Amino acid sequence: MRYLLVFFLIFLSLNSYSDCIKEHLKAAIKINTVRKPMYSKLTHGKSDKISDRLIQGEKISLIYASYLEYLAKPYWKEGIAIFCDEFISLDNIPEFKSKDLTPDPIYIFHTLEVTNLRAKMYKAYESNDFLTIEQAARKHLNYLRTSSTYYSMTKHTLESIILAAKMSKQHIHDSKIKGLKNPKKILMKNIRIQIFILSFAMKLDRDAAPLQAEGVKIITQDIPHIVD
Repeated sequence: MRYLLVFFLIFLSLNSYSDCIKEHLKAAIKINTVRKPMYSKLTHGKSDKISDRLIQGEKISLIYASYLEYLAKPYWKEGIAIFCDEFISLDNIPEFKSKDLTPDPIYIFHTLEVTNLRAKMYKAYESNDFLTIEQAARKHLNYLRTSSTYYSMTKHTLESIILAAKMSKQHIHDSKIKGLKNPKKILMKNIRIQIFILSFAMKLDRDAAPLQAEGVKIITQDIPHIVD
């Protein structure tokens, strides 16, 4: 509770210089709120809990977004777009489609399951090296990409980690040129938070899998492509 209060106070102290992360999350909340009844109609209400959990997670993330934006504020003032470059616009998410006519069978989901994914990514994180983190996330992402039907939120989170690791090197370089403090610690905080939510992403994917096996593209068509 004490930490939530701290995050809330930080939120109140922010000005409107830039809200890159919050704007991304608010756009996601809007999209998922609009699409919730569309999925509900397709699934006779079976998708409601998934939509609710996704929207709730995005709302909770707004608190952490305020914290990260507070840390990034001094760099924004110098024109260094820490965290802004890492969050992709949702303008280009796929249009809503009722059904995937050729979904992978459900056994593919179970075949691809990665055990202890978060622990494996934490191990890469402990190297304190962006390239090591990027390579670890890429390895697991390529493995999960063998199916286009399942693990959409987990893949999305891994893509986000990869982009964050890539952009971090540029942000550190730009900060050095501007004579600013090395932002590595706050960049690593962002990556750590994303690794933390991998368990949430995998739980969401497990809940969505039976519907996705029926061709319902929930989550899959609701998130932007981040990295190749």
